[in-house]
Amino acid sequence: MDPTAPIPPNPASPSQPRARPDRADPLWQQAVKLESLLFEQMLEASGMGSLSPAGGGSQDGPSKQFDSFLRKHQAEALAGRGDGSLAAQLYRELKDAAGDR
Repeated sequence: MDPTAPIPPNPASPSQPRARPDRADPLWQQAVKLESLLFEQMLEASGMGSLSPAGGGSQDGPSKQFDSFLRKHQAEALAGRGDGSLAAQLYRELKDAAGDR
């Protein structure tokens, strides 16, 4: 194998870039919701996305509720950003499976 040889194109990749998802499409909106939910769960599991100090109130009180709202909004802000997002990939795969590009 020659390490200086050019890399052949990937046959699985499309020859033309795909159009951006239609933001009004219900399939796109559901893909973004799924991505947002996954981000929210990851933020919660990692302990990030929380402003309340660990000892700053009861675990079931307003600080925990505030943290959950904060995580939800952080996740929604991240979901669906860019063509490489999970939502975009999921949307494209579902559109391809339905035969709709």
